[in-house]
Amino acid sequence: MLPESKNNWSRPGPAGYKVKWLNLDRATLIKLSLLAGLGLVLLVTGRLIKSPATRPAPAESGGESYPTGTAVPVTGAGYQKNLEAQLAATLSQIAGAGQVIVQVSLEGGGSVSYATNSQQEVRSTEEKDPAGTTRTSQETRNEAQVVMARAGGEERPVVAGETLPAVRGVLVVASGARDPGVKEQLAQAVQVLLGLPAHKVMVLEKEGA
Repeated sequence: MLPESKNNWSRPGPAGYKVKWLNLDRATLIKLSLLAGLGLVLLVTGRLIKSPATRPAPAESGGESYPTGTAVPVTGAGYQKNLEAQLAATLSQIAGAGQVIVQVSLEGGGSVSYATNSQQEVRSTEEKDPAGTTRTSQETRNEAQVVMARAGGEERPVVAGETLPAVRGVLVVASGARDPGVKEQLAQAVQVLLGLPAHKVMVLEKEGA
């Protein structure tokens, strides 16, 4: 309890009770405010320590744990469709382009490498012949197991890296391609976006435009 100051005074409160008021100086009030603030910080910190943020459960794998969602399904058809949709959406924003349809031709499929748990076992054997000569033979055994991760209720291999297939050519069909200026802009836009030479991009006018 705080010691009573000589300047303490009281006045009648509700229901006949007397309420005592403390006339504290500025320095004492500052100290009390700092102590109250420190107590609030300690209270909040304690709650954070007791209730850590929830993290996704690790996936079950053969050896090490990997976070859920690491597995990434990759298909050439999916990449082609996404690329066509993105190009069509971008090209349709060009003034005068009108309705745009894009078809992309890919050079084969991409390559995907999967994460593996590798183990190497080395065995050394020493043999002595009747002449006392020691011979040492060594046998090395390597094992590699593809790491699996749970995603969407099923197990999939964890993708360590991927190489997307190269674009062979692009065909653009647009209702605004009747205008030579718009046609040139569409062709140049595809060349810039994909880094293709001019002979790999064709722009045609859409029928009935």
